[in-house]
Amino acid sequence: MALPILVPRPGRLDLSPAKEPQRVLTQDEWAAMYSELERLYVRERRRLRYIVLHMAKTYGLKATEQMYKKRFAKWGFHKNNRRQAPALISSSLPKEPNLSPHDYQALSIFNNVQKWSISFFESLALQVPLPSHPWPEKIIKISYTFKLVTDLLCRGRGDLAGRMARKAFLLVEDLLKLEGPALVWNLLELMHYILTLQHGQLFQLLLTHVTALTSEWKPKNHPLQAVLRGLLSLTRILTISDARSLPHLLEKVWVLNAEILFDRFDPRFFQLYFGIHWDSCSLRPPATIVSAANKWFSHIKAKHICTADVESDKSEVHLEDILAQEDRMLRSLLAPCIEKLPPRNYKILCTSNITALRDYGDAIAGKGCNFKGDTAPLLRILACLVKVKVIDERAALAESDTDNEAMRMPRVHAGNVACAIRTSMDLRPQDGSDASMPLSKVVEQNRSIVALREYAHGETDPRVLRDMWRLEEALVAAGKRGDALRVKNMALYRLSQYIQDIPMDSA
Repeated sequence: MALPILVPRPGRLDLSPAKEPQRVLTQDEWAAMYSELERLYVRERRRLRYIVLHMAKTYGLKATEQMYKKRFAKWGFHKNNRRQAPALISSSLPKEPNLSPHDYQALSIFNNVQKWSISFFESLALQVPLPSHPWPEKIIKISYTFKLVTDLLCRGRGDLAGRMARKAFLLVEDLLKLEGPALVWNLLELMHYILTLQHGQLFQLLLTHVTALTSEWKPKNHPLQAVLRGLLSLTRILTISDARSLPHLLEKVWVLNAEILFDRFDPRFFQLYFGIHWDSCSLRPPATIVSAANKWFSHIKAKHICTADVESDKSEVHLEDILAQEDRMLRSLLAPCIEKLPPRNYKILCTSNITALRDYGDAIAGKGCNFKGDTAPLLRILACLVKVKVIDERAALAESDTDNEAMRMPRVHAGNVACAIRTSMDLRPQDGSDASMPLSKVVEQNRSIVALREYAHGETDPRVLRDMWRLEEALVAAGKRGDALRVKNMALYRLSQYIQDIPMDSA
């Protein structure tokens, strides 16, 4: 007897995959993506299908088109609305009625950082050169000085940490003179570093101090003021358990700013990049750095400004101004900081470590969007290799004009080689090699780093002091406790010289 057509045959298994239940996204997840969704849907007028695929691929945000439609209606997003004037955009923030005070402040911080960074690049797209700002050496010294404070606190030297903090607060004024993207990068990275080491009181002091300075120097409606006020509000409303989420928020905002920075690479912004603290950044850059690295390596040459494409309506005077400013900066960096010869094995150290970093960087960049590993090493590799390309030709000119052995290694190059050695040492556990570096080799490498740092920055520079502590740890691990004690005492002596302008009773 024939069975009815619509009845399944007996014993036939249903092999169709079971549908997974659609997870409902939380308010926090939607709030964190507000700025990105506003950019895609309202300002760039992207199709909804594109947004769904882009958000799933880039951020892992899995939602249906219907979910997006409901959320956009709730936020009042309309693709065909005319763009508001910049002043209105910066001063207005759509309020979502269901947001908690914590979420609203976080959303405000995201929006202000995004608009500030984007407006910087948009306003200067046709303007060169950039406004003048502090020398890179000053900016890097600020970050390392604050990190010395945390080092001293961890070592139980609260007396010295207090004076070092006073020194750091005096230096931090120069940080606020940076342009938006560079200031956000350096300040948020520093705050995140302090919080992850659980120095909440130092973070509060830094935040309060920077907020007070900003209120004096910046207009009331400036985005930086809004960001700092938002952070202050969060510290007041967060409970002790919730306060652990603050480093995560700082990291997310920092990543947002970093993505804007990498997406808008331009060789004309050389001074902006030199004001950013790349070499010892404690945060992982976004995955967009991989594609940005390829662009940087292809665009930045020994004469990167001269070979860059300049639009026909740019005046020759502007280009000459850029070159003149770069030359002044680089001439300052080419001269040795102290009357001292560089390490004898400098050429070997330079060649071996720079080559190793170049190979490692090429391997990562070659994977493109398929790279799934840690992007933090690529940031330091990128910083080292870009400096090498920018400085090599100018250094060659100095070498051809003088027989002085010290001038044959510009101090900025010496510091760069020190960074390359440190990066190579940190990469060894990640490169898949089974053989660990012998302790004697670790000590030798750390001695070379200290010598290069001394030549590049001076004996009392914060970078030298932190590397001396790394050398001390290596000597202890190698069983050379006498040498370790001598290095420790020398580091403390130099540290006291660095803060000698801060009275002992001021902490």
